[in-house]
Amino acid sequence: MQTLVTKRMTEQHARRARALVATRHGEHAHARVQTFYPGRFGEVRRVLARVRGERGGVIVARHCLALELGAGVFDDARRARDVDMRAKTRGGMFFAVLRCLAIVMCVEAPRSAMGASSATRKRFIEKSFPSRADASRTTPRVRTVEPSLVHVAGGASVVVSGAGFDERVVECKFAHARAGAEKIARATTTTSSARVTCVTPSFVEHGAVQGEYAQVFARNGVAGTWSGTRGNFHRQSERARARNTFATLRLDASAPGCYGCFASSVAVGSRARETWTVVSDGGASAGPMDGGTTVRVRATNLANASPGTFYPGELFSCGVFCASASGGWKFARGTARWLAYDVAECETPPWPGTGADATTCLLRFANDGTTYDDLVASGGDGDGTGVGIMTNAAKVDYAYASLAPTVTTISVAKTPATSRYGARGRVAGGAAVVVAGSNFLPSAHLACGFIDAHGTVEVPATYVSSTEIRCVSPSRLDVVDPETAEIDYGTGAPCIVSKLRASNTEIDARVNSWSTDNGDATSFHFCDLYVSASGGSVSRADGSSTRPFARIQDAFDVAADGDVVRIGPGVYFGPGNVRLIPPFIDSTVRVVATTSSVIDCEDEHPLFAVSGANPALLGGALVTRCGPKLDKPYTEFTETCESFPNDQLACRRSD
Repeated sequence: MQTLVTKRMTEQHARRARALVATRHGEHAHARVQTFYPGRFGEVRRVLARVRGERGGVIVARHCLALELGAGVFDDARRARDVDMRAKTRGGMFFAVLRCLAIVMCVEAPRSAMGASSATRKRFIEKSFPSRADASRTTPRVRTVEPSLVHVAGGASVVVSGAGFDERVVECKFAHARAGAEKIARATTTTSSARVTCVTPSFVEHGAVQGEYAQVFARNGVAGTWSGTRGNFHRQSERARARNTFATLRLDASAPGCYGCFASSVAVGSRARETWTVVSDGGASAGPMDGGTTVRVRATNLANASPGTFYPGELFSCGVFCASASGGWKFARGTARWLAYDVAECETPPWPGTGADATTCLLRFANDGTTYDDLVASGGDGDGTGVGIMTNAAKVDYAYASLAPTVTTISVAKTPATSRYGARGRVAGGAAVVVAGSNFLPSAHLACGFIDAHGTVEVPATYVSSTEIRCVSPSRLDVVDPETAEIDYGTGAPCIVSKLRASNTEIDARVNSWSTDNGDATSFHFCDLYVSASGGSVSRADGSSTRPFARIQDAFDVAADGDVVRIGPGVYFGPGNVRLIPPFIDSTVRVVATTSSVIDCEDEHPLFAVSGANPALLGGALVTRCGPKLDKPYTEFTETCESFPNDQLACRRSD
């Protein structure tokens, strides 16, 4: 063991050993290893000689113990305590430091540093560290793997379920049933002791396969024991199954759209292919020239009991093929998303053509990043003119076009019925706007534009359907501040009216691709809710700065979460200003009032008609002469009121 340690210790490992053994034991361990080069194993003994007293030896040993725990040497705390007790003996100190140095080299260092075979490393670890061998006896059990069907090219993240997985060092082994090849992959994610995620390797070099299998095993670390043995597909006894566990993964080399066609002796034009269609509620068959449109494709007419030929994995891809005016195909790769074996999405790339090249192109998928199914009956993709494409070819048509949407109406959850505009929201933004129209595309560039005299503000839009999108109103506080601005009855300030338009294309192309507006029906009113004691006609008031509500309750009724209600100066009394039902008990509505805003209940009414409301939430308005109505006409409940400064009362209802 001494010879092995000294032969394999490099200067880099020695520096790490010195840092771990010598620099973190404080006054209890005075070991200072000045130099440790290969062939100078006597330095280890000098380290021990310089450890002063039993307590220093314990500290060194425990530090090494912590290192072993971090490296996965021990599988439970009981074994760790046993070694901790052994380290308290003088003889245990040498054992502890030697163990520590060897772990630095053999456990933490790269495998290539030892230059020994896997079997040699395993024997060394098991002989030198019995606890490591004990850990290897904790053999995981494998039950299932999902997804259970992948492409032979690999790259698919599969979830292996079972029990007994070590959350730090799980490895998966994929054993090809026919070729006998075995490939090991380190788990990328360990969700728990029952679930790990590994990425499937490629078996392309072993030939095209259809319906073949790979067994999936697992083990806990390089010194662990695999959960099962390759080739045991036969029926096993209950006891044998407990010792030999694995999952079965199906492999296939098919290109999307034609299951098994790569090995078929049937003529290309007569092969059974899937039927692909664009899903209308999840995609579009046309989009802007700059790409970004999501096309969702569903496969039907599945052949040979296949669930579909879209296979998950990092190599799963899509692309568009556009016929060139000069012959050949113009190709561009998109971004593919696997949803199911029979459903996939492609985010289209920008149009790859130029000039007179075709704008109606073919959208296709590949499982290995490069292999697409045949387009013409003679095999292959044809001459790129688009002539002779088989009617059952695995593709969908996709058209690039300068397609501007149409906006007909806009709305929000609460808009005053008397408003002349389609929707309103506070100047600070945040209103959820529903935009109705036509020709909306599920594009990555889909946007709403709020356009007015101050400029254009663009925000991303969410695609709902070809006739509906949604977006959130932006803040216009950079243009006007309602807290300080004075009301201008000529311009309507501090409120702003913006034309809301939509676009499917990216920002550089939007000059000519914004939808046209539809007058007031597609205008958005950036305006807080205003209340004025001298407000005009109740039937015409819309809560704007120029047509304020005369009653506080009218503003409360149309206030949405995040809204601001501004109560102007004056005395508010009578219906609509007392017995209020406020929106702010369970919402984020904010009320702002002036010091000259007075709510007078005339000793006749309570301020609120509901319990749990506090006058302090009325933004500083002066509340006076409020209490239970003297003749108590509301016999269905009684109210108790608490006094606050400035004669304010908070009334609570008791049924």
